[in-house]
Amino acid sequence: MTKTILKWAGNKSKIMPKIVERFPKGYNRYLEPFAGSLGSYLHADVSCEAHLNDLNEEILNLFECVRDDYEKVVLMANKIEKSKENYYVVRNQDRTDGWLLEDRFVRAARTVYLNKTCFNGLYRVNKQGFSNVPYGSGRKGDVLPLKDAAAFSQAVQNVHFSCKDYLSFLQMAKSGDLIYMDPPYVDVKEPLKEFNGYVGGFGWTQQEELVKECQRLQSIGCKVVVSNSHCDATMKLYGDAGFDISLVEAPRYISCKKDGRKPVTEIVATLF
Repeated sequence: MTKTILKWAGNKSKIMPKIVERFPKGYNRYLEPFAGSLGSYLHADVSCEAHLNDLNEEILNLFECVRDDYEKVVLMANKIEKSKENYYVVRNQDRTDGWLLEDRFVRAARTVYLNKTCFNGLYRVNKQGFSNVPYGSGRKGDVLPLKDAAAFSQAVQNVHFSCKDYLSFLQMAKSGDLIYMDPPYVDVKEPLKEFNGYVGGFGWTQQEELVKECQRLQSIGCKVVVSNSHCDATMKLYGDAGFDISLVEAPRYISCKKDGRKPVTEIVATLF
């Protein structure tokens, strides 16, 4: 399987084979409204038309640039000096006037550079929309290996990318589509707490809204698969809405202490 070119919290690459087992036998198109690092898509064994969406404009620009000319992105990203001092210079480029009008390949190189040299590969912005993740411990080797970029570029050649809120994106859905949703997860400790840490916010109200959208999609003939955290609140939310629910163990480690790291349980809810 092709690997994503980003370090990404919540990457589905290792758990996706278990989720694919819950996919329907046949579908016409594959739609993913919360595509993230593409860890899900790259490990979903999709052979049909694919439409991938995310609100993060910077990573979508990176994916499109790597698809269109991966050698250019590799050359530009690997030329950026990997030092703590230069990291903050590059990180603060989004604070300059006209940054969004900068060449798309320059922006793509910056995105992958920051991702590979920042703390734990986090992607985070402040209220002004500026990157604010601190420097990591450094990186040995290339920021973006040529081999990885080439494989990724080949894997997304026929992908249709979009940058919309998920409800707007899903207006394109039609009968026979498979929609895989990997939304911001419910907080298992405080599931009903409204949370605004994501772009646009995604709290309990949005979780309920997503379930209603899934029901709408089923009503027009779509097949829906959703991943989320496992807790009493999500079991009731999806169970009451008529989903079939399976539990899977995800190799994610949620404790900062080594002896406290354990895989977590997630739900895979299907509606078709």
